[in-house]
Amino acid sequence: DLFQKGQDGKISGFLRDAAVMGTAMDISASQAGDWAAKWEKAFNMTHGEIMVLADQINYLGANSATTAAEIAQVVNDAASLGQVAGIDVSTTAALADAMLATGVGSDKVATSVKRTITNLSKGTSATKAMKEQWEELGFTADGVARAMQEDSIGALNEVFMAIGNLPDYKQVAALSTLFGQWAIEGNAKVVGNMSVFQDALDMVGDPGKYAGSMEREFAIKAGTSENIDLMVGNAFRAMKIKVGDSFLPMKKEIGQGLVSVIDGA
Repeated sequence: DLFQKGQDGKISGFLRDAAVMGTAMDISASQAGDWAAKWEKAFNMTHGEIMVLADQINYLGANSATTAAEIAQVVNDAASLGQVAGIDVSTTAALADAMLATGVGSDKVATSVKRTITNLSKGTSATKAMKEQWEELGFTADGVARAMQEDSIGALNEVFMAIGNLPDYKQVAALSTLFGQWAIEGNAKVVGNMSVFQDALDMVGDPGKYAGSMEREFAIKAGTSENIDLMVGNAFRAMKIKVGDSFLPMKKEIGQGLVSVIDGA
C-alpha cells in the first residue's frame, strides 16, 4: 500500500519507505523506490525484508569509507548471482563495502564481486590451473563450491585467509588464477585488509547496530524546511513509479500523509 497507519498512529508504506530510504542514502526517492520494487522480485524478499537490507546498506555506508549508494549499486548488480551461489544479499553488501572502503573503484567492484562469486562456484567446471591452485591452498574446486552453498561466510573467510597465508610472491598469481585479471585488485584489497571485511560482516550481522539506521538519519534530516520540501518532492516521484500518472488526484491526501510522516519522524 502507498500509505498505511498502524495502531501507534504512525504512517508507513511504500511512499514513506521510499522517502526515508532516499533521504538517508542521499539518493532520490525515485531511485530508492525503483531499487526497492525491483529487489523484492529479484531477491525474492518481502518489502519488510528489503527495508532491513536497506538499513544494513545504509549503516555500512555511514560507518565505512564509502557510501550507501555505492554499496546499493553493487548489490543491485551482483546480489542475485550471489544468491544462486549461496551468498546472502547482506554478505554481498559486506563484500562490496570491503572492496569500496579499501579504494577499489566503484566501476570495478560489481564486476569483481560477480567474477569472485562465479569462480568460487565453478566446482568441477574449474580449469586445470584453478584446480591445481585450489589444491595448493588446501582445498578442492568442488569442495569450495559446496562450502559456498553450506556456509558462504565461512568459505569466503577461509579462502581469503588461505591466500593471505601464501608467501607474498605467490599471492598475485593465486588471485589471478582463481579470480581473473579484472578481479585481482578487489580481492587483493580484501586479502590484505581482512579486518575491514570482518567489520562489514559484523555490521550487517548485528541488528542492534543497523536496525533503524535510515529512520535515525531521516529524523535528523527532516528538521529543515529545505529537506522537508525535498522529501515531499521525492515522495511524489516515488509514487509515479508505483502508480503512474494517475497519482495526481491523490496529491492532497499524500501531502497530508507526508506531514504526518515528518511530524512522527
